[in-house]
Amino acid sequence: MGASCEVLNSIVYGGGWGGLPADPVLTPAGFLRHGSPAINTASTPVLPVSAKDIHGEVRGANPDLGADEYVDSDTDHLPDFWEMAHLAASLPMAPPTVIPTG
Repeated sequence: MGASCEVLNSIVYGGGWGGLPADPVLTPAGFLRHGSPAINTASTPVLPVSAKDIHGEVRGANPDLGADEYVDSDTDHLPDFWEMAHLAASLPMAPPTVIPTG
């Protein structure tokens, strides 16, 4: 007698075992990119996952499929974790606070 398998909340090549048959639209490092069908498509009642993703970002009410939660707070199509890793040093800094004395 053969074993059976059902895949939930996953993208599976060819859509086998009930998985979503789609290109996950990942970066070369395996992270979600803007436009991925994995974004906001997981079934929350079935997910026994951490409340945070692999970058420590909080999963929202509509979590993404997989280990990465796509978070783009400023809607520029660049994930927040990437902006912090690659652009944090070039972001403008607030001017120092001057406290008047006497």
